[in-house]
Amino acid sequence: MIQIITDANYSDFGEEFEVSKYNDPKDLDCFDINIIDLSKKSLWVSNSRHYYKLNELRNLATIKNMILESEKAIVVIVFPQNEMIKYDYNSALKRYEKRVMIKDCIQEIMESVLNSFCYGKRIYYLNGATKIENSNIKCDFCFEKLMDLNYEVITKSQNSEKATTIKRDNYYLTTLDIMSSADSVKKFINKLRLSPSNPELPKWLTDLEYFDDNKLNKSICVSSKKLATLKEKIDSEREMLKRNNKYKSILYASGEELKRVVFDMLQQMLEYNLENFVDVGGEDFLIERDDIVITGEIKGINENVRRKDVGQVDNHYQDYIDKKEEDGNKVDLDKVCGVLIINPLRKKPLDERVPIDDDKIRIAERNGSLIITTEVFLKLYEKFSNGKLKTDDIIKLIKENTGLLKLEQI
Repeated sequence: MIQIITDANYSDFGEEFEVSKYNDPKDLDCFDINIIDLSKKSLWVSNSRHYYKLNELRNLATIKNMILESEKAIVVIVFPQNEMIKYDYNSALKRYEKRVMIKDCIQEIMESVLNSFCYGKRIYYLNGATKIENSNIKCDFCFEKLMDLNYEVITKSQNSEKATTIKRDNYYLTTLDIMSSADSVKKFINKLRLSPSNPELPKWLTDLEYFDDNKLNKSICVSSKKLATLKEKIDSEREMLKRNNKYKSILYASGEELKRVVFDMLQQMLEYNLENFVDVGGEDFLIERDDIVITGEIKGINENVRRKDVGQVDNHYQDYIDKKEEDGNKVDLDKVCGVLIINPLRKKPLDERVPIDDDKIRIAERNGSLIITTEVFLKLYEKFSNGKLKTDDIIKLIKENTGLLKLEQI
């Protein structure tokens, strides 16, 4: 018996299928196969003003927990096609005010809805098809290229050969539009070799050793240990790549995302805690060490560096000095530096970005401030991480330079 967990009807699918609603799924271990149907249009609605807060979100979380708690259930998760999400329900007019296609917000949908069922795998827009038996089955999405040895690709899109069904243990994830008919579902199940007519072998039978069972089991054990070691290595290196990409993100990021990563890098390089920094003077960051004071601005912009960007840094510099002097504090001007950390032309690849205009550099030189592009800032951090630069070296670079800090200077 196959259980389909859905909000659709499927009453015409036949007696071998039992349909359960999202809010009333039955024990997964009581069925040969469980299909979690995320493909129906009626699922992709949200009464809230946020498209990712689907009405069925809590029920989906319950289903996910049932999958995790199941001991032996075979689960097929059917991902949606490029459906239109309806959201922001107007109860007075009895209609949804806003709409968005899944492909246009796929990353947000992945994080809020689908990630629970993806086991760490991401999906991307495809608009293709996969051939199963004599049928071309539509697939609007595909899975990312698999590097994880625990996953197996079961079906691929025609021509482009992108993964459209993947398997891990008893879990099958598919982006194919198989729920359009009972025939499509049956062909898909046959493709997976999951026919309920093939009973599971009893444990006592698998424990008996005949032929070369002993040799094969030992070989599998050795290979499994090697795979486990390789998986640990891959997982570790993936985390390192994830960390690297976090810091590389300053080459395209802007706003709070850019500030958050730059703060992290500044704290490490200058051995200074910015976690409790509060922007009261207008600057994006203020570092007050015994050997240096940096009042700074962090920006990610689509244009090249502008006069007002350079001017803001000088304003923060002057405001800091004025405030200190008003409070009766003597200021050592040789220790105070104005720094602009900026990601100009952020939407362009590095090799297509034009240099900062000379007049903006001259303004910074005149003001005694320093412009550091995120490309140079990233190289500073790379050398610091590799042990080629120390905190004192970075402080010296900032104190002894004005205008534009160049790659060759570090």
